[in-house]
Amino acid sequence: MRQLETKSVQHTLNVFQNILADIEERSEEANHTAKNIFLKISATISDRASTEKRFNKLRGAARLIRTACKALARGADEKSGNANGVSFMEDKIQEFLNGNRTNNLLKAVFHDIKVQWYLSEVKVLGLISKLITVPL
Repeated sequence: MRQLETKSVQHTLNVFQNILADIEERSEEANHTAKNIFLKISATISDRASTEKRFNKLRGAARLIRTACKALARGADEKSGNANGVSFMEDKIQEFLNGNRTNNLLKAVFHDIKVQWYLSEVKVLGLISKLITVPL
């Protein structure tokens, strides 16, 4: 747990880089673990940071998981480990939405599910969920 001086992008990024440095020190795979985590994780954005350009690229996976859960899974949300479900059902979601884009939410899911970068992030978040945060 780390304290942020402010919720600015620079302070958030500095704290995040310190956390990654700690992970790197404890990792067996030198110089790659922290870099890979930084490139893949999108759920590190503070409320105010969403308007700043540096973090906008990292928001895609979180948005995809949130909108897909809201549109397609009753009672599910992005906080419940549903990255695995979105990743696993990617083809079925595209197939279903190909002819069923009747509102803006479904259109957003259909657009985002076709972005390869977002899908890569979703898969990484699903792996983190499964391997790190889910009890054995």
